[in-house]
Amino acid sequence: MGRSILETFFAKVNMQAVYTDAEIQEIKENFLEYGFVKISPALADQLLQGVKRDLAPFFGDKKAQPRVVPYADHNRVQDAWHISKNVYEVAMNHTIIKVLNELIGMEMAPFQTLNFYKGTGQGIHADSIHFNSKPFAAMCGVWVALEDVAVDQGPLEYYPGSHKREEMNLDFFDIKVGEEDSYSRYIQGISKVIEKEGYQKEFGILKKGEAIIWSANLLHGGSPLLDPTKTRQSQVTHYYARGIKYWRPLQSVSATRYFKPNWVVDVHEKPTKNPIKRAVMILRASFERVQDKIQSRVSR
Repeated sequence: MGRSILETFFAKVNMQAVYTDAEIQEIKENFLEYGFVKISPALADQLLQGVKRDLAPFFGDKKAQPRVVPYADHNRVQDAWHISKNVYEVAMNHTIIKVLNELIGMEMAPFQTLNFYKGTGQGIHADSIHFNSKPFAAMCGVWVALEDVAVDQGPLEYYPGSHKREEMNLDFFDIKVGEEDSYSRYIQGISKVIEKEGYQKEFGILKKGEAIIWSANLLHGGSPLLDPTKTRQSQVTHYYARGIKYWRPLQSVSATRYFKPNWVVDVHEKPTKNPIKRAVMILRASFERVQDKIQSRVSR
């Protein structure tokens, strides 16, 4: 078999924590052409194991869920940086943020983390339907593998080059925000676009500690979990550029709904320094979560 697109991208790139100017330029060119890149940010095994250890009490059926995060179920925890220093450290990884700054050309910062236990099979979408910005595409997602991920574990699924299309929000498909089944109709519309354009899917097959960065407009989702007995432990962190306008298409019913991101901050050095401010951060993120569920009929 021939090499996958990901393998071809980086056959000549030395995967390491510090990149040369030439390697950064190659990464930027591949990101512009394909809409995603794979990097090895040299995350320590101790850190990755720490994330898994911190969240192990919450994953699996009938497990108790953490109380100080915006959302959690047996398979995912949103914004676990509130309860795990290790999750925070992955989100703030210097190499990841440096590469993001180069790719977007602005100062990037994390505003949401999602930790997963198993594959989700999430429908194909672009992140811009959930987190948009002005200027457009000043947002990226980063998926870090906490364990080796193979195709039977429900890895991420990508459509290289699809990020070059125009912005596709609900109005692109003649769907009004708040209409019944609006999000499922959006997913159906995306499926038709993929078929019409002939985009070819790739799978995010990663080794432990590797990461994939994708554009806000790249079509992606979760592939089927072929072996239900296997986990796919991973951390997704969403990053925005600082100093721009942030808005959410699924909540923009009568006008553009701008919002203030809940930036990831270190609450672990002095966790009781300002408990009121921390509670407000969690409540705001919870409100955003509820609003998004109401409009999209699915959880992020």
